[in-house]
Amino acid sequence: MTPIRKTLRIVCSLTTAAIAAQLLLAQHRKVILDDSRAHVTLVTLVPGQSYVAEGAKPHGSVWVTLDLGLGATLVSSAGPEMLVVQGRRELVPTLGPGSVLRFSCSDRAEFARVVIVDVKSAAQPLTLQSEILASAQEMEDGSDRNDTLLIAESVLQLQDVLDIGGEGNPRMGHPRTIHMATGGVTWVRQGMHYIKNLLPTSAKFTLIEW
Repeated sequence: MTPIRKTLRIVCSLTTAAIAAQLLLAQHRKVILDDSRAHVTLVTLVPGQSYVAEGAKPHGSVWVTLDLGLGATLVSSAGPEMLVVQGRRELVPTLGPGSVLRFSCSDRAEFARVVIVDVKSAAQPLTLQSEILASAQEMEDGSDRNDTLLIAESVLQLQDVLDIGGEGNPRMGHPRTIHMATGGVTWVRQGMHYIKNLLPTSAKFTLIEW
């Protein structure tokens, strides 16, 4: 084999490896919502894999972890800074515009998932609220001005009843049932909602008010 052929074979091998790595990562990255307000990606990592996320401009991004075993490193000009994830709850849930965050999966975990919400537009600074509802527990939540993005941190079966009577004149609308898999997202329309967990297990989710 001539030196030129050897070089071509090495280059082709490197290119094939790079393509294979990108295809593998693409299999673990799924866009689950993309509209005028948000671009939402579900990323699933296995040990040895990493994923780099950059805070969306101009409003930044929000990240919600779904599993133990996820590591997060904030990359800055001052050097990398490890962020601590405790009990699937992130301590720094927002990622400023242009900031860079590298996610990785622990060798002790089978896999680790994270939902990344890139904010396209927002009428106000976003508010985040993490909830855990025991079986049959009910909560009251909502806003008369803004829609809310619901991110499922567990399998969900929620009863949602909207107060359609307005302030000072409560009147319950027809109940609807929200079925969601872990990592799913859905918009909840503006207004006051009464949400009840219909499953025998706890319901875990994050609400982001737009």
